[in-house]
Amino acid sequence: MPGHGKRYKFTPLTGAQISEELRALGLSVTEVSRLAGVNPDRLVKWISGEEPNPPQLFASWLAAMAVPGALEAARHRADHLRINE
Repeated sequence: MPGHGKRYKFTPLTGAQISEELRALGLSVTEVSRLAGVNPDRLVKWISGEEPNPPQLFASWLAAMAVPGALEAARHRADHLRINE
């Protein structure tokens, strides 16, 4: 089995970029937390710059949510999989 290969590096999103993308998508911190499983306190820290470098997976998730129909599909999936205790 071949090695895993090169680890890629990315320019991290800034807090302002995250905030702008959330605004463009019409998403609140609470809704992102519910849809993406991101800890809301951590998301607030990324936005404020208190905790830099959100994972690239989160940046990719934000980009994917801009695809027509993706946000609705994510909402549906989150509702379907949520455990109500």
